[in-house]
Amino acid sequence: MAGLTAWQGLFEHGQLQAGETVLISAAAGGVGHIAVQLAKQAGAKVIASASASNHGFLRELGADQVVDYHDSEAMDELKGQLDLVFDLVGFDSGLSALALLKAGGRQVTVPTVTAPQIKEAAAAQGKTALGMMVHPDRTALATLLEKCAAGDLQVHISNVYPLSEGANAHTAIESGRTRGKLLLNPCN
Repeated sequence: MAGLTAWQGLFEHGQLQAGETVLISAAAGGVGHIAVQLAKQAGAKVIASASASNHGFLRELGADQVVDYHDSEAMDELKGQLDLVFDLVGFDSGLSALALLKAGGRQVTVPTVTAPQIKEAAAAQGKTALGMMVHPDRTALATLLEKCAAGDLQVHISNVYPLSEGANAHTAIESGRTRGKLLLNPCN
């Protein structure tokens, strides 16, 4: 799901092209760290937004630039420079990211609960934003699996929880501080 979300958000919905500049918010998370790699491999300039503790991780994955989303000056420097924002946070962060788009830029927001507000704000600014939900896609999934098998796509697993600790895994995800993916092991 994370790989398909990244693929569809960047290429199907976001129409990312080589040479464009993309900001990926929550870039160290499950979808974000995959999106960083896919965007870079597609020839885009990749700017990753994450806390300072994840900057090295994201540079290793290929991010051209990493910004701390807590640093308002660094974020302000991006105003009007982006072709695409792949918004994995939504809410106020997604609304603020609209200012980072250049004329004709696009924003894809995955947290669909805030997509209507972000789309409305984008329209008021003469910009394009849309929400997305992942859908089954065998062809894209096969491509992602081929990239993993070839070593071109790394999926970082930060922790494996026994199924009985599923609530703890969910709490960790809700914290917004997980790097990569969490897994549940049904055999424990």
